[in-house]
Amino acid sequence: MGLLVSSHYRNTPDDMQTLSDAPAHHLFVLLPSQDQMKEDMLPPVLGVLQVALEGKISKSSVMSALTQGEKPAGDLIPWTVSNQFQNYDFPQLSGARIVRIAIHPNLQGGGIFLFKR
Repeated sequence: MGLLVSSHYRNTPDDMQTLSDAPAHHLFVLLPSQDQMKEDMLPPVLGVLQVALEGKISKSSVMSALTQGEKPAGDLIPWTVSNQFQNYDFPQLSGARIVRIAIHPNLQGGGIFLFKR
């Protein structure tokens, strides 16, 4: 959590509570290779990816929300695309939205996360 807090000015220690209250949000961490670590030590976190799983909204929920002029909290992309393009089937699909990427300051700009083709 410290990496997330230190990597962006908008992050706070209270974000841990927010993450625990939002079941659609998930954290994925990048750790060094296990053969580089001693058995009795916790590996350092090199990077964190916060992802929100969105979608799978029933068409009846979409139509109900639109007729009431509401846009429920969460599911940012499905609601935005549905509203912008008047496509009421889109929110039934599911996807993942990247909320935040945090990389350890010592590794930023070093190209460690670049993939060669």
